[in-house]
Amino acid sequence: MKTFRPLLAIVGLSYGPLGAQSAAPAPAAQVVEKPVVLSPFEVVADTRGYYSANTMSGTRLASRLEDLASSISVITKEQMADFAMLDINDIFAHEAGTEGTGNYTDFQIDQSGRPTDSTMMDPNNANRIRGIGSANISFGNFETSGRVPIDPSNIDAVEISRGPNSNIFGLGNAAGTVNLVPATAGLTRDRSQVQFRADSFGGHRGSLDLNRVIKRGVLAVRGSAVFQHDGYERKPSGTDTVRFNAMVKYQPFKTTTITGSHSLYRLHGNRPNSIMPRDAITQWRAAGSPTWDPITNRAFRPDGTVLGTFTGNPPAYFAFAGSISSGVGTSLVSVDKGTVAYWTPLRATSTTTPQSLDQARLMTTAPTSIRATQPLFASDATVSEKSIYDWSSINLAAVNRLRDLTRTAHLEFEQIVLNTPRQMFAVEAGFFREDSQRYR
Repeated sequence: MKTFRPLLAIVGLSYGPLGAQSAAPAPAAQVVEKPVVLSPFEVVADTRGYYSANTMSGTRLASRLEDLASSISVITKEQMADFAMLDINDIFAHEAGTEGTGNYTDFQIDQSGRPTDSTMMDPNNANRIRGIGSANISFGNFETSGRVPIDPSNIDAVEISRGPNSNIFGLGNAAGTVNLVPATAGLTRDRSQVQFRADSFGGHRGSLDLNRVIKRGVLAVRGSAVFQHDGYERKPSGTDTVRFNAMVKYQPFKTTTITGSHSLYRLHGNRPNSIMPRDAITQWRAAGSPTWDPITNRAFRPDGTVLGTFTGNPPAYFAFAGSISSGVGTSLVSVDKGTVAYWTPLRATSTTTPQSLDQARLMTTAPTSIRATQPLFASDATVSEKSIYDWSSINLAAVNRLRDLTRTAHLEFEQIVLNTPRQMFAVEAGFFREDSQRYR
């Protein structure tokens, strides 16, 4: 888009005696600008709108995107702010070849045909690039655990590299890598920013960002704090997130730069289920809503007549009472005159992995497996009637709790040894440490 600015022309006329000669104007002083030295390890904010011309993901150096053969996209902080992007799933909803929780549900089916809700358990990694697998997360080209969600409070840009990327050690898989460009303190001017936002699901977020120049062009510090509450449609659910970031930048010489940062991330709460539970009610209703007597091993119709005596396993629509004592996880159901009066989650489990006892089986007694007769199905049928489960308002995973605490330290030293119009030689050394605790 071209911008037109009005021009004002001023014509000066000089009057004097005929034959008089006017003095020649003094030559203007020539201004010589010194060349600006750019860091080979830092992405420069050379943007046109939302477009960023530079990236670090392709070569670990500040390279132009047009010079790289890889499929790399750079999402600037301005774009994240204008589109209200806060995490990787918000970003992936607007990028090509990427899928997040907004358009992709990540779940796994175990050997028993029961699903595990990865979207609820770990939404930061419940995504895909190129339809292959979840993205690797790196911070300043350092491998991370992926436990800390992306947040604009401590980054300047997000780089999406689709496909293998061997430049980042340990993260060269076939899907792709998301590299976070760390935010740093500014050496030129003080800056203060306060933000607040809210949504219709009961969520809200407040943030504070302060940058202070201690010595212009030499030393600056920066600090930011975030409190965020995420609300969800299904209740009761909600998570609270607290972040604190501290950054410092020191440039004692034009060719020497030292940057450091320390971040604290804490989250606690519970998230709602994102997949439907297995349906063990429809077949029970179809059988006439019978009752079960575990003493006599008999099933009764609602009118009291005996439906049958089962010396072995009861029908599939009843909880197998014998499996409760053996430790296999099965629900207990009490039916009084055709009405479900008591219904428990799974009582126990025989597995050694606590996470396998998830919310996806809370409503499952013992549904009839359809995989034997329908091999194209990977799991049992799910609930499809709101009279059984209102998936628009009730959180089946309300009994779950999760808590994350992560501390991150990042330090970089950069020294430009040689810098001529034709050649540059620079050295960078970095340190990254991540301490994390997770309970769920």
